[in-house]
Amino acid sequence: MNDPEFQLNHYEKIPAEMEKLEAARATTTALYSRWEELQAIADAAERNVAAIFAKLNRLPNSFHHDRWTASSWLRLVRSIPHWQQEIEKLGNYG
Repeated sequence: MNDPEFQLNHYEKIPAEMEKLEAARATTTALYSRWEELQAIADAAERNVAAIFAKLNRLPNSFHHDRWTASSWLRLVRSIPHWQQEIEKLGNYG
């Protein structure tokens, strides 16, 4: 739109195109904001999982034979009906 020839030949289209550009900028800003919100949630979840693994790995060796992994932790949690209901409320993420 900075092309002088475009401005001369399509002057009537410029306001509509500028509105589209501003709408795209607003959408982009909203999407980046949502992305930051979701990233903050993911970061918090990762910190929580890391804290849970750290606590589980401090349990006595008689309770477990090896370090806890995500799959072993999920098997334990899914075996507890209350937690299973909570997981089902969250949905299946993988």
